[in-house]
Formats: sequence, C-alpha cells, structure tokens
Amino acid sequence: MNKVVCYAEENRYKGQNTPIDAFGGNTEKWEQMTQAIKAWKGLEKKAARFFVTKEALKNIDEFINSQLNDTRYISREAKDYVKQLGVDISVSKGSITAWLRYQWGLNSLLGETNRKERTDHRHHAIDAVVIACVDRGLYQHLARRAKVVEALNPGFKLKDLEVDAPLPDLRSELQQRLD
Repeated sequence: MNKVVCYAEENRYKGQNTPIDAFGGNTEKWEQMTQAIKAWKGLEKKAARFFVTKEALKNIDEFINSQLNDTRYISREAKDYVKQLGVDISVSKGSITAWLRYQWGLNSLLGETNRKERTDHRHHAIDAVVIACVDRGLYQHLARRAKVVEALNPGFKLKDLEVDAPLPDLRSELQQRLD
C-alpha cells in the first residue's frame, strides 16, 4: 500500500516525512501527486491517510485511543450496573466477535472486502447479532477446541479453526434485514 515507484532523488527528498510535509509547499508537484491518487480506484481512502501531516496522524491516533478507552470504561460500567439488577451478564472479547463475524461470512454484508466496513454503521447490527449468538457454552467450547488443536499443531492460529454459524440461514436472514 505504501510502496510507490518513484525516482530515488524524490524518495531521498521525502525522507521520513509524510507526502504533504515533504511536497505540500510545491503546488505543481502536489497537484501531480493527488491526480495520480485519483487513478488508484478503490484505494483513495487508504492512500489519503498517508497524505496528511505527521501532526494530524498523531492527533488521529490520540483521538482513536481516547475513544477506545472511553468505550472500554463505559462498557465496564454498563456491565456492572446491569449486573446489580440481577441480570446474568456474559462478556465476549471484540477479537472473538471479529473472528466469528469472519467465520460466519458476515463481513462481506456491508462492503467489497472481507473486513468490517466502518463507513456504514449497520456493522453495529452485525456485531450485535454475533454477540447475541455467543453464550458461555459456545465460548467454552471454542476455548477447549482451540486448546486441543493448538496442542496438535504448534503453528495454530485462531483463524484456522472453523466454526459453523449457529443458524443455517443466519447470513441470508441478516442480509435481508440489513437491506
């Protein structure tokens, strides 16, 4: 993604700077670069991240980390509050939700790639369905299966373990609801 064919002299000039930090002051060169990006069909958004200043990237990363911390905190508080009401609370990790979403073929419901598409907020509905399908029994079953497979295969990765969707028509019904 971040590899571009260019003259060695240009690469040396850019150094460790972002493109805008290195070339933003040269209107002609900057226009040439942005026009070239527009020809990269499907990569505009990904490529655009590399064209902001280092300071902007730092601010984006700080904002994302702050939002993640806030989400973790409010999630714990909500869980503790609901637990006080006498409700049995079961929590699953985001990595398990992401893995099951992938296993059950749900990532492609909102985009061209096989990854969660954050430009469409219906991905929250997909995650809610996955989380609703995870109970302690499934979680423990997955942990036991992973432990056995890992013992037999030291190079095991979680994505290598296959898990069928809990309902045979889960994907098609979810697609219908999302539509």
